[in-house]
Amino acid sequence: MSDAVHPDGRDPVASFKYWKAVVSGKAPCSEATDVLIPEPTLAELAVNFTSSVSRWAAGGFPVVAEDEYQHRQMICSACEFWRTDGLFAHCGKCGCSRLKAWMGTSKCPINKW
Repeated sequence: MSDAVHPDGRDPVASFKYWKAVVSGKAPCSEATDVLIPEPTLAELAVNFTSSVSRWAAGGFPVVAEDEYQHRQMICSACEFWRTDGLFAHCGKCGCSRLKAWMGTSKCPINKW
């Protein structure tokens, strides 16, 4: 496995969860393409979280209206990157939870909302 290369070029050691899922046959896949979708590393999760909260704070902590939040959640729930396995539901692309959808300064990492 030392010659293994992560699909997006990252060091395989940094994506232990991904490789563990690949070996166990439980890696998340896009239903449309059956291509393995690597989840963010712990470092990427930390950067994503910090960036989102910093933008939210700089913007004065705006919160979206209830109907906008529901619209965002409907999109997330139907998305091929949305994961319901593990401790909590989250985006397999950026790692966010449903709380990010409330932030008025946040956006979907693949521009779905």
